[in-house]
Amino acid sequence: PIAIPAGSPSIYPKALYFDQHHDRVLMRLPAGNCERFWSLQIAPVAAWEAIGEELCGCANIGLSGGAYDGERSRYFTFGETEQRCHHGDCETSYYPCLKQFLPFALSGGRSVLAVVGEGPEARWGESLAYDSKRNRLYLFGGAGWKPYSDDWVYELDPDGGWERISPRAEGMPARVQRRFFFDRERDRLVLAGVYPLDGVWLRPVDAPGDAWEVVAPFPSRPSRAYDHTSVVDPVARRLLLFGGQGASDENALWELPLDRDSSWNAVLVPGVKPRGRWQHAAVFDPVSRRMFLDGGLI
Repeated sequence: PIAIPAGSPSIYPKALYFDQHHDRVLMRLPAGNCERFWSLQIAPVAAWEAIGEELCGCANIGLSGGAYDGERSRYFTFGETEQRCHHGDCETSYYPCLKQFLPFALSGGRSVLAVVGEGPEARWGESLAYDSKRNRLYLFGGAGWKPYSDDWVYELDPDGGWERISPRAEGMPARVQRRFFFDRERDRLVLAGVYPLDGVWLRPVDAPGDAWEVVAPFPSRPSRAYDHTSVVDPVARRLLLFGGQGASDENALWELPLDRDSSWNAVLVPGVKPRGRWQHAAVFDPVSRRMFLDGGLI
């Protein structure tokens, strides 16, 4: 365990990102209409430090997907929600805007990126992944007035914009808040279920949107818990999974080789292990090959 001094952020839900350019863990911490970014330097003393300014103005920011570009120190999120209440009756509206945050520059701030042509419908719980080779974003799924299983790409060059890859990913259940990764080493996308763990899929970046291949559907073990967390280990070509509500082995660590027709295996972890939990956050450090785990409900 890493000893974290008093005063460290403890709110959930949260998201973690590893910044290998500065050897630190970054946390996006939403709270109501605002969100804050924190940085964790491991050495010489582990300590969380708030960076940039608190960004406010969007209700329920925690329900929006996010992606981090470590090379340019910028963070992306899609969608806003607004809730209006009158005499106890509340109505939620969703807005489809793509925002770029620059919390790690001295000035901080955010901007709404221009939409060229058609873009994704308004939604929440979508998944975003950043492609560091091509400077583009991928968006999958989410829910609004209906659940989605569509594929989109956003080119981040000056003349770029949204392009729909596929209106519906064939055989892919419509879900919210999946884990979405760009595997730079093998130039592919990895998508893992969260509500519940209902399968893991792969798609080469340049393949059509209906080219998703299932790696491991509907596993019997680990149990089909939800609110677990998973990370990609690109060196060992595997997905690592920990925790989840309703999990039979609450503090077990599981691995899934990211090849066709794979199966889950329990990872033997000697020494002290974290307690079982759910709604926690995790991130993988590909340089030192270590997994960071933070927070959650026990």
